[in-house]
Amino acid sequence: MFRIACAAAIVSVLAHVGPLLSATSCSDVNAWTCNAENSGSSLDVSVSETVPGGGGNNGGEYSGGGSGSNGIAAPSPTEIPRSYETNEWCSEALTPCREPDDPAEPTASIEDITLSDLASFRPSVPTLTGEPLGFALVGAPTNVLGSATADQFGATLLGLNVTVRFEPDEYVFTYGDGSGAAYPSGGESWTALRLPQFTPTDTSHIYTQPGEYTASLTVNYAPYVTLDPQAGWLRVPGYITASAGSYPVRAVEARTALVDQTCEQNPSAAGC
Repeated sequence: MFRIACAAAIVSVLAHVGPLLSATSCSDVNAWTCNAENSGSSLDVSVSETVPGGGGNNGGEYSGGGSGSNGIAAPSPTEIPRSYETNEWCSEALTPCREPDDPAEPTASIEDITLSDLASFRPSVPTLTGEPLGFALVGAPTNVLGSATADQFGATLLGLNVTVRFEPDEYVFTYGDGSGAAYPSGGESWTALRLPQFTPTDTSHIYTQPGEYTASLTVNYAPYVTLDPQAGWLRVPGYITASAGSYPVRAVEARTALVDQTCEQNPSAAGC
């Protein structure tokens, strides 16, 4: 679990540190407390505040008037005080009255109350596709493409504004043939790269055998949390993962033959 103190003073600290902060211990600040917990699939942010309960005064024999929460009833002005040692009325025949050596500490008549609120945040689901769409040529690169966006969410917890941001940091591809790879980006299309089809790219893959395959993608998001986006962000340790839907790929072999007409010209020709 990763914990930060959500005090107003912390916002001013963030402004002096910079845009990216590491974990900071703020246990000496008596204020709101934020807990940012990375469950692996979501970032759970909770805010809590302890409200002190009410209590009586120290009371006792020598309080003057009224009653305390941890002493015996104080005598009225017309009564003779009781002896601290014997709890009897003071007189010349009894132990003289004196102040206690260690007066009892005051106690609260109402226990402290802790208020808390919780919000759970998840990044958007990434997408997965490929070129050519849905199939690949055995021995030739097929361009596998993943897409994920940076997300930012806000919530008000017990009156405190909390903002969470997710940034895609790693794209983990599996190709369905027992192989996989991880990249810092999801790749780009051949058109965007101004490359012809079946040209190798940073995220392309080559299937060596014909068959039906199912590719998949998992994106690792770096989570951040802040009380003031303009002051700075705290990086929560670990990643939040989100997976795209499966992407079916049919790998086929390409064969060439000398013909006198194309399949468009003669659809009944051999190989058409």
